[in-house]
Amino acid sequence: MIRAPETRYARAADGIHVGYQVVGSGPVDLVFVPYDYSNIEAACDFPPFVSFVRALASILTCVDPRRLDASFAGRDFDESLLRDLPEGVDPCGENGEFHTLVFEGPIFAGPIRVEVGEVVTREGFVFCDVFTRSEG
Repeated sequence: MIRAPETRYARAADGIHVGYQVVGSGPVDLVFVPYDYSNIEAACDFPPFVSFVRALASILTCVDPRRLDASFAGRDFDESLLRDLPEGVDPCGENGEFHTLVFEGPIFAGPIRVEVGEVVTREGFVFCDVFTRSEG
């Protein structure tokens, strides 16, 4: 199956603890509840959830070279990348090691066609330019 991200907990106003996991990063969090699953860690063994996560296509668009080698900028976020991550690097980039752009997945009406551009260093970070490309 897939390697489960760290489980975190938040306390609701009524004192109930809610477990959650964060995959990726960005200004808005998407809450995905796989059917009626209540054990978030078991979701990584739940085939429909695994299929959903594996169907997402993304690319690393920004890398903090103090935490991850600059050569990761522009790479597809896939199982090969996960195998290549050095010890101590969060597989979801939750410690600021990298940021991604998701361009295809089951929640999209269709894929966003992208093209990888130049990799540049700016203000201490390594960025991979990503452009939309036209059909055909």
